[in-house]
Amino acid sequence: MDDRITQSDPVAKAILELLGRLSATWESVDAEAVTAAEQEALRLLTAAGLVERQFALRLSLIGHPLRIEATLIATGAYGLAEAAGPVVDTGWEVWAAEFRRRKEQEDGAPPRFHCERVGPEQVRLTKDGEIARGDLEQGEAARILNFVCGRGPVFAGRTVRGHGHAEGIQTAPVDSASPVDVRLTNVPELVEALTRAFEDRIRRFGQCIEGMRDRRDKKSADRPGGQEQEAAELPYVFRRESNGYWRIRYDGRSVGLFPDELGFRYLYELLRVSTRSVSAASLWTSAHPTAGSGKVLSASEAAALGLTTDAPAELALDEEGLRNIRSAVDELKAQREVETDPQKAVELSERIERLEAYLEQVTDRSGAPRRLQNKEIKRLADAVRSRIQAAIDKIAKQDQACARHFRQCVETGKKLVYQPVEGVNWTLT
Repeated sequence: MDDRITQSDPVAKAILELLGRLSATWESVDAEAVTAAEQEALRLLTAAGLVERQFALRLSLIGHPLRIEATLIATGAYGLAEAAGPVVDTGWEVWAAEFRRRKEQEDGAPPRFHCERVGPEQVRLTKDGEIARGDLEQGEAARILNFVCGRGPVFAGRTVRGHGHAEGIQTAPVDSASPVDVRLTNVPELVEALTRAFEDRIRRFGQCIEGMRDRRDKKSADRPGGQEQEAAELPYVFRRESNGYWRIRYDGRSVGLFPDELGFRYLYELLRVSTRSVSAASLWTSAHPTAGSGKVLSASEAAALGLTTDAPAELALDEEGLRNIRSAVDELKAQREVETDPQKAVELSERIERLEAYLEQVTDRSGAPRRLQNKEIKRLADAVRSRIQAAIDKIAKQDQACARHFRQCVETGKKLVYQPVEGVNWTLT
């Protein structure tokens, strides 16, 4: 390490020391032992996309009996905001009525939020961080500091957007907290900033929701039976939101937001073809068609191409789906030939590549739908069953009644089927 760089700048020294010490494996950070310089260094390394941070939070509206618990994992300048999105959505569902009530009280106390960090923070190097550590070992300390601190003619003004997500989002009674694991002292600036951002975002989100609700109610009132129809659609919801999370409501109450995992896609497909038996292979095809190259078709692409749950158990894809994909490839290639916008041409090429890679996976050498071997069928059935069970287990942590409904109504034998009970009608879009 170059002492000329670090001797007068403790933050720069901490940046280089952390970069040289951290690894790609999660490790705990003792909040009581971290200096102010090290905390700032972690913040800068995270914003630069070289370090990923993970911490569990408890968020509460002071005075409300329920709190939100979640684990946020983020890197980059905007990773934390991205990770906080679904947490904010869940918070609004839980606290909206109380929040509005307090805002409407002229002499009442304004809504206040509280954030606690639970347990030790976890940090690790990202892949870019490992590369930067290699550069540090080659004597590139000055260049690394310029990049992390965003200074110099090359790096000034540059932003690493990054990414983030939330795990284990759930509600819990406020009085059920175990104070043993809660650190209320030396809370990092990162968490304090999240608290302020959370309060600001939930207020703006509330105003947006109010406006949407007013417009929706007006439209509902303008059509016969509109309000009754809206109310009938709300009790049971299972849909994928624009942020990629699955929103579930059961019997008129919010179950929560869940990450986009295969088990939830399988449940969605079973709800979509309610009462119809499907094979594990066709369910897999419609829910998450992937290719060996790692290319993935989105749910909308799969639906548009007719990749339904109608394929026989021994086929990876039925004839109709195969024809649809080949027609789509031909059409996309024709569009690419006449496309003058280079960016759109690249996007068309990427779509063609995904479809062709998928075709390689589901067809044999003659180009016919590939027949699965018995061991493949069994392995696929076991995998689908396991994913569905894992999704229901996650639902059970939020709502036992909802999980019990799925366990009773979803059959996962040789064929899979959802058999609804009377009065349960799911809204899927």
